Amino acid sequence: MRTVPKPENNFLRLKRDAVILKLREEGLTYRQISQKIAEQFPDMGVGKDTVATIVTRAAKEARAELSKNATLIVLKELKDLEMMEQKYLVQITKTNIPVNKDVDMVLKIKERRSKYLGLDAPTKSNVQQENDQTIKVIDYSKVNIVKETEPDEKKIEEVNEVLH
Repeated sequence: MRTVPKPENNFLRLKRDAVILKLREEGLTYRQISQKIAEQFPDMGVGKDTVATIVTRAAKEARAELSKNATLIVLKELKDLEMMEQKYLVQITKTNIPVNKDVDMVLKIKERRSKYLGLDAPTKSNVQQENDQTIKVIDYSKVNIVKETEPDEKKIEEVNEVLH
């Protein structure tokens, strides 16, 4: 039969776990943390494997919380985009001849929504094998960025090498 831990033990465990995470953040190894915890919490000493488990669990919880927050932000943004789109669609339907700027705004809103939802196609790339050991990948989006910036002879030479 398993006993329920006393509230003061839970508090000490949480305090110990917080110290473990702080020590890990400072860059200590699991073994060093284990030794420090044995000094600070004599009745609650832990081995390096337990320290690793505590750190891993905290990292998973942090990632889950970040993911949840990111999802909430995206949902709010999508809701805002929906409201903006509805405003422009009402404006377009009120007139017999739609105003180009209203149509453009609706298209921009749709484009933004598509980006949030990951519906855009991946960047076009071209893979070329020059010899047995070298494979060259050309990311055309980066090449275009280089071409659109101020002329830099070194960058232009690099781009020309990639393209030829």
